[in-house]
Amino acid sequence: MKRLLYPILLFALLLTANCFSGLQAQGVHKKAQIKLLFKQGNSHIDRELLANADSINKFIRMVEEVKQDTAFTLVAARINSSCSPEGSYESNKRLSSGRTNALYNYLSTYLPSDSLLLVQNSIGIGWRQLYDLMEESTYTNRQAVMDIISDEPELVTLNGKQIERRKQALHELNGGKTYNYLYKHYFPLLRNASLELIYYKKSDRLTVDMATTPLKIATYNNDYNYTPPLLPHQPFEVKEQAPVSTIEDPRFAIKTNMLFLAALAPNIEVEYAFARRFSVSVDYNFAWWKKKPDHKFYRFLYGSAELKYWFASKQRLKGHYFSLFIADGKYEFMRKADYGFQGELNWVPGASYGYSMPISRKVKNLNLELSAGVGFTKTEYREYHYDEGCYVYDYTKRKVVVLPIKTKVSLSWQFGYKPRK
Repeated sequence: MKRLLYPILLFALLLTANCFSGLQAQGVHKKAQIKLLFKQGNSHIDRELLANADSINKFIRMVEEVKQDTAFTLVAARINSSCSPEGSYESNKRLSSGRTNALYNYLSTYLPSDSLLLVQNSIGIGWRQLYDLMEESTYTNRQAVMDIISDEPELVTLNGKQIERRKQALHELNGGKTYNYLYKHYFPLLRNASLELIYYKKSDRLTVDMATTPLKIATYNNDYNYTPPLLPHQPFEVKEQAPVSTIEDPRFAIKTNMLFLAALAPNIEVEYAFARRFSVSVDYNFAWWKKKPDHKFYRFLYGSAELKYWFASKQRLKGHYFSLFIADGKYEFMRKADYGFQGELNWVPGASYGYSMPISRKVKNLNLELSAGVGFTKTEYREYHYDEGCYVYDYTKRKVVVLPIKTKVSLSWQFGYKPRK
């Protein structure tokens, strides 16, 4: 039974393709076309994404203009959809099919005819589109990319397991740098679906009589993929290799606490993310102001070292974190001539909790970091006063204090982005 079914399906598929190409051969008088872009891994139509809204409005205007001309009738439509290479082969096929259905459902009001010849082409990964983009680009590595697309098969079977050889070759090219560049600049253009409506003059004689031969085709796969067979004298060894990440994480950050700046205390913090969830930082804070004629002193300086654990695993140096720190420093304060004090912090251990978030999508480096933290110490300080031209020592005291030295509203500039390992 299966042997008989396969030739029938193949014949039906070829017949559909020939019908559509036959229509085109007679000369298309008018077309209405639209191409919409999708977010990564998504088949939902987002009008706000890039130029989608303009494309939809332009398409509707074209359709309405053709409708006004009663000499033409809509006889055929073609939907193509594709996606970028990040996912697996099967998931990309499903995603491409989902985008085809999404576009069809979204614009179904413009496909009113039950006898319409509808060709749905769920391409999967848009290799042909990427090849064409490389042909038109000035990217330095474009020829190597084109060679991989034209020479490497999309799928090979090794030890009974299917391997996406073409995608793997892109990962291996230039240590993954080329793949990451394509991911940023070209892959978003492959996440699309397009609809083409084809109109003929009603007076034209068509090879396929749409009134008596209604055709509704679920899928017609013309994959636009270069998949030459492997030749016996061109063996290759498939190396086990972890996929190259296309997500980049920052490694470093430079920060300043705006609360301390408001208190006239310049400060700087440098942070290094040495693992996905861990980072270390050091900071230095100082204010060294005096107005000696009025016997006013506002002085302190301290530094700290901090170890942070980040709860979010998607990207380094973002989200919630908990930290342990230790600080040390000294201080001196005097507002009036009759009383002042100075002392040392004597190693302040403490803990803090914070949250870091991007300020702008356009400037990924700039973050806002909020935190609240306290340290505990037994400080020793000396009280003094001013008397007849000199400062006179009074007492030495010791006191256990809680200091909010990790209360921050900081601007953070993140840099050193590298692909996630």
